[in-house]
Amino acid sequence: MVDADGYVLGDTFTVEASSLHDFLRETLPEPDRPAPIARGEELLAQLEHPVPRAEVLARLGRGDEALALLAPIAADDPAFPAALFTRGVVEARSDLNAGQATWDRLLREHPKSRHAWIAARRRPRAPLAIERAADAERDAVRFLLDAQLADGSWLFAGEVAIEIAGRNLALTRAITAICATALLPAAREADADPRIEPAIARALHFLHEIALQPTVFSGLAYDVWSEPALLRFVAAAVDAGFAEPDEWHDPLAGVMKSLLAKQKRGGGFSYYGGADVANPDPALEISFSFVTAWALLALRDAQASGVDVPEEAITRAVDCLARCRNIDETFECSLNHVAEQAGRRSQLSGAAGRGPVCTLTLLRNGRADLAKLEASVDRFLDHRALYAREQGKTLMHCGPEAEGSHYLLFDYAFAALAAAELPAAARDRVRAPLLERVLAARTDAGSFVDNPLLGDHVGTALALEALRALRSEPKR
Repeated sequence: MVDADGYVLGDTFTVEASSLHDFLRETLPEPDRPAPIARGEELLAQLEHPVPRAEVLARLGRGDEALALLAPIAADDPAFPAALFTRGVVEARSDLNAGQATWDRLLREHPKSRHAWIAARRRPRAPLAIERAADAERDAVRFLLDAQLADGSWLFAGEVAIEIAGRNLALTRAITAICATALLPAAREADADPRIEPAIARALHFLHEIALQPTVFSGLAYDVWSEPALLRFVAAAVDAGFAEPDEWHDPLAGVMKSLLAKQKRGGGFSYYGGADVANPDPALEISFSFVTAWALLALRDAQASGVDVPEEAITRAVDCLARCRNIDETFECSLNHVAEQAGRRSQLSGAAGRGPVCTLTLLRNGRADLAKLEASVDRFLDHRALYAREQGKTLMHCGPEAEGSHYLLFDYAFAALAAAELPAAARDRVRAPLLERVLAARTDAGSFVDNPLLGDHVGTALALEALRALRSEPKR
């Protein structure tokens, strides 16, 4: 956590012990950079236990002192797994192989430790050349099949990393639907893995039996991610013959109704709705562009699968998304429907990051053309080096202009889907740089991760969608 002056106050979740310090070093103006170091020394003076002291020392770049603090912690000490994890973090900053060896020891000796699970998510990066994209695609399918849990779901990393109880979480449902969606096209390949069809059937069962239970709509309502994900998956599963239309018609209609109940008066959707749904605060009448795009794509898929989606609701959402658009084919993060024209900042790289998914959605609703779609992909690629710097960070929105690692693979996937719609010459021009960015998120396990707190299950699924869209021959 960081205060208003940019000083490190503490960590609530640590995957990379130096992430907060790195954030400050990258984003604060040059004259201000020593300040977090000084505040770090104050924090160090207040800590007694060697593990958090070692984390702060690592953040301050004093790795040798951190290792010296951790060395005396005995193997039977309850803090030993945390010490091993932190030691691996320190070692990995100068020698990735040494850090990985320490994490491997943690996995062997303390497999049930929360820190072991976090370490398992920190696989070394293993980017591939774009000529090996097909290998990466096959590895991603294999990883997802290996990673599926016995109940048919895939995992939201936060369930373990921050010890969230229960499986019926909105993000778990969303991730399961996204992973299963990514596997559907692989089932039609000539050399399809025979495990794919049973995996899809288990995912359908999980979502039907568990994920359709009602959830509480409160402050941060991630149902606006899970409900569109479910609509999108089941619609595709029906189209591919994996799900029976009659069996799913009523559940899909219920999910659609629940999603539309969250539609803002201004037409869009938001995961920030306030705690009192019956008496909404006018100040919270905010629609997010990329959430609205995600919901619209799913509603159109549900409509195509036979669900009666009110056209008026779609029209309102499309109008809202169109109002989020800037003249350079970037998109505002959100619209406050009380003052929609206030505070536009179209120069932000974040606005370009949202461009492909939003313009693609408008294209599919008759409100954009291929020239605008190409422009949105070009603006996205203009900022790809900046996006790449957020790769693998747990701390969110820590780029210079609030870019965040947690949307990277989502944005890459939809930039790839947008590119697949372009004419051949334009598609060929953008294919290589997009593939490079996707493949840079690959680990040595064949998985993909942008933000460790979300995990590599959903990251791999989104990467698989991107890789498939960026094949040398476009999908038809």
